[in-house]
Amino acid sequence: MIIEYLNVVTILVMLVCVINAVENGRRLDFGKMWERIKPLKELLDFISNFPKWLNYYNDLQDNVQLLKQKRVSLCCKEEDIKGRVENQERITGRPVKNEVSNWLSNVRHKDDEVKRILEKGTRQMNCLFQFIYHAWLGNSVERKIKDVVELWKLGESISAMDSMVSDAEQSRELIPIELIGASTLSHLEKIWEWSICDESSRILGVHGVEGCGKTAIMTVIYNRLIKEFKKVYIVFVRGNVNLEKLQNDIARELHIDLQDKDEWRRAARLADALSKQKKFILILDGLSLDFYLRDIGIPINLSGSSYQSQGKLIITSQSERVCQKMGCRPIISLEHLSECEAEELFAKELKRNPNSSLLPPDIEHIKMRIIKKCQNIPGKIKTTARDLRGEDDYHVWVTKLSQM
Repeated sequence: MIIEYLNVVTILVMLVCVINAVENGRRLDFGKMWERIKPLKELLDFISNFPKWLNYYNDLQDNVQLLKQKRVSLCCKEEDIKGRVENQERITGRPVKNEVSNWLSNVRHKDDEVKRILEKGTRQMNCLFQFIYHAWLGNSVERKIKDVVELWKLGESISAMDSMVSDAEQSRELIPIELIGASTLSHLEKIWEWSICDESSRILGVHGVEGCGKTAIMTVIYNRLIKEFKKVYIVFVRGNVNLEKLQNDIARELHIDLQDKDEWRRAARLADALSKQKKFILILDGLSLDFYLRDIGIPINLSGSSYQSQGKLIITSQSERVCQKMGCRPIISLEHLSECEAEELFAKELKRNPNSSLLPPDIEHIKMRIIKKCQNIPGKIKTTARDLRGEDDYHVWVTKLSQM
């Protein structure tokens, strides 16, 4: 009966606030309204729990110590999550998720409330009011313990998140590189068909000399794949590569942070992130050394492991042996251009004026020797032709030939 009466009082007070706001032409702000009603609600709840006052009084000191312990645990959890958030924001450049931001805000707000409660616990009162005051304080401490424990549990679930920052935007297309040669276009279609249709193998290798068009093909493949699948990643492996650098490059593409220095734990973190995505396609372009997939953390063909996926891996390398060592099947070998294709590409990159597109006879002879020196490799042809743009001096062409 008392509880029902107190609830009615709370409702009446809230109704008075609403009427007052309407009469004064103010917009109803239920958040501020609740902040005004909340102390009254807590007081009425305390009065309604009159039979428990003695327990609140007797348990106050123990509960104050318990609240301090729970507060320390929550602060440690907050520091851990804040550190991970700052690190992920720095790596990805993306804002923190609303869920995480709200949790951090609630923790700060709750910590202020706990501080005020703990400060009140040190006050000395007249004996006449001490029992009631400490009973009320004991009731408040119990409520704060429950609030802190709930926030800590929510923090546990947030800690389990792979990413605490907002999801990445849809993958953007890479700037395409023009593909040259009939055989290159044929290989492109074979790789595309394998990517979307072939389920008989999980790792495909592409090898060829530097400049033969491996990266150009992967760029086109990537741009096609992101229109069909969500989980497509490409890592351009350049320079001296080691296991840690390769893991970091993959992690950056996945938008996860690898803080652990232990290679096995880092591999497990990558494998966990990739296996949760089930189907994915990862492209490693320009791999110069072979690694065990297990050591990297790529969950493909990992027998006896709990990290399993239906993902696919595409590897490009100058070395066929690297592709073989990585377990690639099939392995595609990129051929050089035909003589006709090489001449057409050189002329195109030379960009002669249409009115004087023909080179002088002596330079024309040197041009054919230069193309032969390029071994019909697209990358070499492009670079050499660009160096000779606008040059009509025979000696410049001869010097270029002698430098090759």
